[in-house]
Amino acid sequence: MKSFRLIRINELLKRAISDYLRKHYTAEAVSITITQVKTVDDLKKADVYFSVFRPENRTTAFQFLKKERNAIQFGIGKEIRLKYTPQLFFVWDALLEKTHQTWKVLREVEEENK
Repeated sequence: MKSFRLIRINELLKRAISDYLRKHYTAEAVSITITQVKTVDDLKKADVYFSVFRPENRTTAFQFLKKERNAIQFGIGKEIRLKYTPQLFFVWDALLEKTHQTWKVLREVEEENK
């Protein structure tokens, strides 16, 4: 079970990254949503899960985040107080896409039953 401290740090990082993107990369980050952050117990690394408004923009958003990773990491390191600023790794969050597919299948089943 995760400690409450790690849960709070994950939420803090999620908010800090979202705020940093919104403030410094308005045009590029308008469709990017940080959905969750999973930090390793020693706070050295963090997986940052993101989704985009349009799935076809996924590769563009991923390339942008990958390119700006160091700047984002440095920026949030100045905003939050942690002994270590974790190294960020951006990961596409497929959960939203799976949820949409599930709803689509449920609607199709419902229409067939009518």
